[in-house]
Amino acid sequence: MTAVPAEDRILGTSETVVGTGTIKDDEICRMFVLPQYQGRGFGSTLLRTLEGRIAECHRRVRLDSSLPAYSMYLKAGYVPVAWQKIETDSGRVLCFNAMEKTLSLVDYDGRIFRTLRPEGDAEASEDTLFRFHQQGKLVWAEYEGGGVLRGSLIGTVSDDGSLDYGYQHINENLELRTGLCRAAPEPIFGPGGKLRLRCEWRWTNGDLSSGVSVIEEA
Repeated sequence: MTAVPAEDRILGTSETVVGTGTIKDDEICRMFVLPQYQGRGFGSTLLRTLEGRIAECHRRVRLDSSLPAYSMYLKAGYVPVAWQKIETDSGRVLCFNAMEKTLSLVDYDGRIFRTLRPEGDAEASEDTLFRFHQQGKLVWAEYEGGGVLRGSLIGTVSDDGSLDYGYQHINENLELRTGLCRAAPEPIFGPGGKLRLRCEWRWTNGDLSSGVSVIEEA
């Protein structure tokens, strides 16, 4: 069993270790956050760290969920595959769910993109920034800048990292524009491992035109 290196430990403001976890092949084991630090995002951060390590070699991750942690794992994209129980020497019965999740090739959470090559009536320009978030298969983002005063998108991510989402924004003429887009990741390239997305979009109001744009991680 491989322990998480010291640099991957989840720390509080006083550099106290508040959570721990280990991995064994494609399985997350013994993940725990001190009770006084639960509900503050440490568990989610630790989970993403462990998933990232497993994703280097596997497309699937497995874990056993206690009853209190079950809802957190559901929100993170895990699905129950078996209901199990263990009887201890004292006669008590411990019940838990075996859960699995297929890992996406790309984790978009926290990534910021800028339009690199707008085409057609895209309205987004090189000054438009997209701030992405991800929770399991759910992806959403806020964007603004250039010809966009304020915008948002929401959609899903496939196992290959492709995105399908709807978007809407208010442009500099105070017009509401809405559309649909499918975005495919291009290979990670160059220093720092930045990412590009090739976005095939079409408006669902206005002139109903379509086009292709490329956005790049800022």
